[in-house]
Amino acid sequence: QVARTPDREAVNFEGRSMSYAQLNAAANRLARHLQKQGVQRGDLVGVMVGRSLEMVVSLYAVHKAGAAYVPLDPVYPRDRLAYMISDAGLKVVVTQRQFADMVGSATRVVLEEGVGDVPVIVR
Repeated sequence: QVARTPDREAVNFEGRSMSYAQLNAAANRLARHLQKQGVQRGDLVGVMVGRSLEMVVSLYAVHKAGAAYVPLDPVYPRDRLAYMISDAGLKVVVTQRQFADMVGSATRVVLEEGVGDVPVIVR
């Protein structure tokens, strides 16, 4: 779809949208960053991101990196999240700034809204 209609809207959430080209570029950038953090094919990566464009980018990026995602709901108690992260053996968790302190000892990859609605990796 990216090759056929790169400028067409791929995802829209609460007034923000991304084209197929923007979604693909953001997911590629995040996937490369995940790989630099040591994520390999078959690994599990935590995703603690609220409903947003960043969630779509995160899930797509984890897939592009060859990994599988483990959803982490930020409304869970901290001890439950810590158990889930430990039990799944998550070394990396993709999250947003407001949830970053809930990740525990896993490596945090924190996303923010970026220019042109393309999420930017901040750590």
